[in-house]
Amino acid sequence: MLKELEQWFYRLTARRFDRELSLEIIGTLKEAYDVTERRAFAEILGRFAEQHLDKLETIYDDYRLDDRCSPLLFQPEALMVFERLEHDEFRLKDVWCSKLPEILLSGLSMVWGRSI
Repeated sequence: MLKELEQWFYRLTARRFDRELSLEIIGTLKEAYDVTERRAFAEILGRFAEQHLDKLETIYDDYRLDDRCSPLLFQPEALMVFERLEHDEFRLKDVWCSKLPEILLSGLSMVWGRSI
């Protein structure tokens, strides 16, 4: 999953990210996808990113010098969060809040324009 996320992430920004943090968060977020969705993750992510590319480019351009919006925006897994916000926000919230601080999810959801 990280490999797929990195490909899109680096199309949007050249910023470095914390690989260990990504692996930890992806380990939690993968539970927001059922088994079939996990197998098709590359396709799901690709469709989402292509469909929302203008919005993603705007977000990463607008926040390129500002980390205050969310400390996770410049982590590749932010793209997973955005995708799940569009396709299964309730499951995302359940999975996220089972292991991660809700405030981090709230920051990303506000950047995406969807309050959670």
